[in-house]
Parts: sequence; C-alpha cells; structure tokens
Amino acid sequence: MDQIHNDYASGEAQEVLNQLLSIDLKHVMGQSEYNLNNTHYSILYLADGDLEKLKELVIAAKRDFRDVVSSAIEMKKKEK
Repeated sequence: MDQIHNDYASGEAQEVLNQLLSIDLKHVMGQSEYNLNNTHYSILYLADGDLEKLKELVIAAKRDFRDVVSSAIEMKKKEK
C-alpha cells in the first residue's frame, strides 16, 4: 500500500488498488498467494507510477502473469 501512495497521486490510488485487486488467484499458477503477490509487486515496479501502463500490465498479467513477472526480473537485473 505504501508503494501505491508513494508512486501515484492520491486521486489515482483507489484506481490502482482496484486494478490490482482485479487480478486474483485464478489468474496465477497454482492459485498461489506467493505468485499473486509477486504479480502485484511486479506490476507496480514496471508501471513506475504510470496509471495507463499499470492498466496495460494488469491486462497482460490476466493473460499470463509469468510474462509480467519475468519482465520485472529482467528490468531489475539490468539496473544492477
């Protein structure tokens, strides 16, 4: 929740939360809480405060969450 408030304007925070909550256990492998949390954090990381990008990532995660998570991992590696 802190990351949402740090990265998004107060008027956008609820929309961000709603978008993230629209991804649920049925969208991740094994209906795993770990995979769900990892997906949410990956979306926030990749969107970097951009609400439109976040919405695109949510759509992509619903198609295949692994694409979003692997993109976040690759981006993080490049930053090191």
